[in-house]
Amino acid sequence: MFLGAAALYVAAIFVLSHLSGAFFQDFGLKIWDKLIHALEYLPVGFLLAGWLSNWKRHLPGRVVFVVVVLAMVLVLGALDETHQFFVPGRTASIGDLLADVVGGTLGAIIGLVVFSRWRS
Repeated sequence: MFLGAAALYVAAIFVLSHLSGAFFQDFGLKIWDKLIHALEYLPVGFLLAGWLSNWKRHLPGRVVFVVVVLAMVLVLGALDETHQFFVPGRTASIGDLLADVVGGTLGAIIGLVVFSRWRS
């Protein structure tokens, strides 16, 4: 369930990433770009944490759990930024990737707390 939801959510991110930068400017999004990236990837970390919580007993600790989710978010964010590099009017940046990772990590931590209590 969680993996499917995460896959659909990430697919939606990639679809939105394929829109030109002009679309977002015309849409009137004036919010700080890095905040959007962090908020966009927070659910990714949360959903991946939900999926991974089924196998948490195989991981040696909470830190490793968060690091595994962080690695997955890093790969997804890097793929998204690479994709944006090829979309006219969009740019790829390390700052955006870092914001993705921060949001995903926060989502993973929230997920760890929620799913640890839910599963016990």
